Amino acid sequence: MREIVRGAAWHLLNFQLDRQLKRDIPHSEIEGWKQQGLVFEPRLEDRILNHLRYKFFQRERGEQRWLYVFGSYTESLFTSEENEASVVNGVSLKGMELGIFNQITRMRENKDEQEDNSPVVVVDFGGLSGISMMRLATAMTDLVDDNKVLFIVTSIAYRPDVDGIRQTLEYGSQKTAFDIDRMPNRVHFVQADAEELLSTSFTVNDIRYPLAGNVDIVHEADALKHDHISDIDLPRIAKLLSGYGTFFMRTHYLDLDQYMLMALPDDPLDTAFKERRLSHLQGEANLERMGLPLMDLGNRKSPYRIYAMPNAPRL
Repeated sequence: MREIVRGAAWHLLNFQLDRQLKRDIPHSEIEGWKQQGLVFEPRLEDRILNHLRYKFFQRERGEQRWLYVFGSYTESLFTSEENEASVVNGVSLKGMELGIFNQITRMRENKDEQEDNSPVVVVDFGGLSGISMMRLATAMTDLVDDNKVLFIVTSIAYRPDVDGIRQTLEYGSQKTAFDIDRMPNRVHFVQADAEELLSTSFTVNDIRYPLAGNVDIVHEADALKHDHISDIDLPRIAKLLSGYGTFFMRTHYLDLDQYMLMALPDDPLDTAFKERRLSHLQGEANLERMGLPLMDLGNRKSPYRIYAMPNAPRL
């Protein structure tokens, strides 16, 4: 039976937890970023401590059924183009799914031309149930089974099992062409935030690769809207990218302006929204300071901000 702690004991518990979590604040990492010319918003260490608290309590709660968060991305990559579905190996792909599929295909071709046998690594940052990644993994079954493509879905405190995936699909009345029972072998669900991803590795064909410097595609949609430390998390995500790397970021500071409308001026919630927005804005500036430019899309418009390494294939 779980004991509910309140009153003085509760404050003592929080004090002890904070003392433990403060040891996890990455002082040397912060200093290293500053020496590289990155800039952070005020109270970074306090904001990191709040993030560590949130992560701790979310994980202490145990596995939650996030039934309403699908990780399904069928919105068009380019708003000026028709958003039509295409069937690939019996799987209907639409919108951003097709955008990722096409970028994987280009990257795989580039690697094969250079006799690079490492997989094309795709990370859906904060993807929770990973429905679109499972559709993509099914459409690219041969490449996945041959270790030519690797799909990873992250969440700070959620790692769905087969039953969880099935319940999510039933909750959303979503039809799917993939075999749910085979998905754990084709899509890897990782419980990690941006900092933890930098120390995560994977093994393919008996070769161990760190994620840092080996991720070819990072996709994010709305996960960073909840982040109060984007000024350091965005550089961490950039550090994951390979020389081919492309970062599709759906959240940007303009989205956070809309969130601020939910709070009243001088309200603590208003302060939190402002802090979140400024942190994200500084994070985008830090990507530029790191030399990670926005991809030139010409006259095309996208709901995503797309950052790309020099060797990334053009869209």
